[in-house]
Amino acid sequence: MTIPPKVQARRDELTAMLRMSVDMRAQIEAEIIRTENRIDVCRAELAGLDLADAAYAEQAPAEDWAPFDVTDRPARATQGSVKPTIERMIVEAESAGVTLEEIISLTEFKPNTVRGTLWKICLEGLATKRGRRWFLVEKEALQQLDQAAE
Repeated sequence: MTIPPKVQARRDELTAMLRMSVDMRAQIEAEIIRTENRIDVCRAELAGLDLADAAYAEQAPAEDWAPFDVTDRPARATQGSVKPTIERMIVEAESAGVTLEEIISLTEFKPNTVRGTLWKICLEGLATKRGRRWFLVEKEALQQLDQAAE
């Protein structure tokens, strides 16, 4: 059975449109990542945080980044577990403090999730950033964390 020329032409046209939309989606998703990183930097600056490493805001996704491949992505964290985990890590680090990279590597939480959570913790007055390290603000904050956990 042969396909009529008009049907084949329409099929080819739709295939081309689909390929173009997939390419555009990859470009749009890459721009979204860059924009989200810039927003994180702006929020941190507005909160008065010292950003020793704001260069990530201009980073583009890796060249081999595929928009539909989710096998490399870490699993989603259990709802309500991120903030208490990060708070506890800051408390346990005591005077040594903890870096963003240490939190990400130990918990396997997504970088933007950790950044946003640290920003919220900072706004609540429980932690502060000095250089690249996050520290507990005061001993009373530990009591607040224990009361919130109960």
